[in-house]
Amino acid sequence: MRNALLSDAPLVRPGDDRLDRRRFAESLAHAILRIDADEGFVFALYGAWGSGKTTVLNFVLHFLNEDARPPVVVRFNPWWFSGSHDLLRRFFDQLAAVLKERRAAKARRFLGRRMRELGNLARAAGPLTPWSALGAAVMEFSGALLEGKKDVDAARARINDLLLHSERRIVIVIDDIDRLTSDEVRDVFRLVKAVADFPRTIYLLSFDPEAVVRALDAFQPGKGEGYLEKIVQSPFTLPVPDRPLLRRWLSEQIEGVLSGTPKDLWNDTEWGNVYYDGIDHFIRTPRDVKRYINACRASYAGLRGEVFASDLLAVEALRVFVPAIHGIVASSPDLFAGTPGRSALDQQNHREDKALYDGFLGAVPVEHQDAAKAILMRLFPRFAHAYGGSMYDPAFQAQWRQARRVRAPEVFGVFFQLLVPAGDISNLEMASLLETASNPAEFAEQLALLASQPGPGGQGTRVRPFLDRLRDYTEDSLPPERVAPILRALFEVGDRLATPADETGEFGIGNERRISWLVRILLNRLPHKHVRVRVLLDAMQSASSPFVVSWEAHRLESEHHGNYGQPDQVPPEDCTIPESAIPNLRQAALSAIERAASERRLEAAPQLGYVLHRWRELASSSAPQQYVASLAQTDEGSARLLDGFLLPQQSWGLTDRVARVTWRVRPSEIREFVAAFDDFVKRCRQLALRAPEWLTPTQNRAIEAFLDELDNPGNYRD
Repeated sequence: MRNALLSDAPLVRPGDDRLDRRRFAESLAHAILRIDADEGFVFALYGAWGSGKTTVLNFVLHFLNEDARPPVVVRFNPWWFSGSHDLLRRFFDQLAAVLKERRAAKARRFLGRRMRELGNLARAAGPLTPWSALGAAVMEFSGALLEGKKDVDAARARINDLLLHSERRIVIVIDDIDRLTSDEVRDVFRLVKAVADFPRTIYLLSFDPEAVVRALDAFQPGKGEGYLEKIVQSPFTLPVPDRPLLRRWLSEQIEGVLSGTPKDLWNDTEWGNVYYDGIDHFIRTPRDVKRYINACRASYAGLRGEVFASDLLAVEALRVFVPAIHGIVASSPDLFAGTPGRSALDQQNHREDKALYDGFLGAVPVEHQDAAKAILMRLFPRFAHAYGGSMYDPAFQAQWRQARRVRAPEVFGVFFQLLVPAGDISNLEMASLLETASNPAEFAEQLALLASQPGPGGQGTRVRPFLDRLRDYTEDSLPPERVAPILRALFEVGDRLATPADETGEFGIGNERRISWLVRILLNRLPHKHVRVRVLLDAMQSASSPFVVSWEAHRLESEHHGNYGQPDQVPPEDCTIPESAIPNLRQAALSAIERAASERRLEAAPQLGYVLHRWRELASSSAPQQYVASLAQTDEGSARLLDGFLLPQQSWGLTDRVARVTWRVRPSEIREFVAAFDDFVKRCRQLALRAPEWLTPTQNRAIEAFLDELDNPGNYRD
């Protein structure tokens, strides 16, 4: 039951009350029972929409029924009917029907017949008119009177006499008057005014007085309040719910919403801060609690375990209570998620963002602006910084990603789409995949499977978001004993993961770089460098990924010697492995390349040109040239060779906003490996002319780029 949506239906039994409304209802019931109502009386229960008026009415009727001589209760619902004629007829019909219940006394049954007779006369009278004029209207139907029906005054006199001598009072309850149209509100109050003076008859009306006064003002501007005061003799204003009780009820409901939430995705302090800073402002009535809890329960049902729970509760508060702000935030991730850059230009742009934020808050009613702003400041450090909050280093974004905070750019959209995007990695799936990390073969199989599945939005593969998220786990939450099996899996299938489809960003960051970042982070989880060397070499010695192994070996070496002759700034003590391990590392990379070449797997390696350069650098023989020569003797081998040297080159014109991409295969690099270069060129020209169907799109592009640069060397600059 705690996980069920909260019904907007009112409570019936006072025993179910959680907001201490029964005492007020009991007092109102006692007032009704004790009032001198020989000439009729009109009570009214005033309260805003959603404040629980109908619940209190139900409690009042409960206490009335507990009296030794309970009154006869008639609940009349005016918004089932339309028009003053229908309203009056139905009112008398319903009143008569209640009085003619089988259990009623003989006098009540007789009274019921008389009431129905009065109703029939009113129905014949047509539109509702004051009682003082009703007799004249009835005279127009003299034919009906000649058939034996009494006039209205006589019928009314008999009814008054019966009511005065009745042993029980009649309580007529009319609820939800404020939901009616202005015309219908006027008709209801004309009805009450016309018949409120029946003896021993008490009316209990329920409505929002502001809404009713506005409706009555539509007919007599400025006089609605006075008209209401003439009809309602004793107004009772529903007390504002006790805030501590309202909060306690909300807290109990929140516990139900959060059932099953992982501990690492909830923080009591974070929730308390955002609640008391902003959300509490919006929780004023029982209906506020119901609307808010139902929204949270529906949204969180599909995101349990995927998002930081208090962030989701705060986002839902924006959606329910200030939807304009929620819509703006949802469509502006670049203005809210992440952190502003540290450059002077970034900081200047961020200061200018404050004007936008002020404009956004202007879309919120003034009384809610401070609360909405407080919620946004708790959710988004970027927003808070514009108003004097702390400046967070971009490095914090890794923590936010792992904690599944809305402030993390990679997680932001989940809170507003209310689902994990297709192709992304959910928290549950992440946990399941990490469970296999202790088994290198099984983990490698899972990685290869992810590399075969479309990524978020159909872009790239699913292994890219997995590798990005794995970095967040490796920082401090992955135990050191998992390092060795994960490294073995990465080096085993790394080449299958390094697909061009996953190259992202302006500089084409591929999965080989993501793997490289993971390797560095994983190795740093091992405190002793000699242990790192042993684990690393063990993972490389039987690896089936010559490209990733040679790439990583070169990166680790460059920490000591710099990259391509450029000195590196990494101090020796901060290098991942000791310099003494570099010869063994180079040998491991060479072995991986030679194994792949002997097993005829090397030509399928990504970035074959890079691998061949590394092979030539590491080997003391002419094996790389011999291997390439054998490739160049066949059409398929030649196409694969050129594909392995195909690289994009980006350039920008003065007015370009997006880079121009030129694909290149440098003939000079091919000449370094192919001794019979002229024969190779001839074969490539024949391939270009024949364009066999087995050529892949990238192989076609590589052949065209190679021949174009060969024929038009002046168009290219290195």
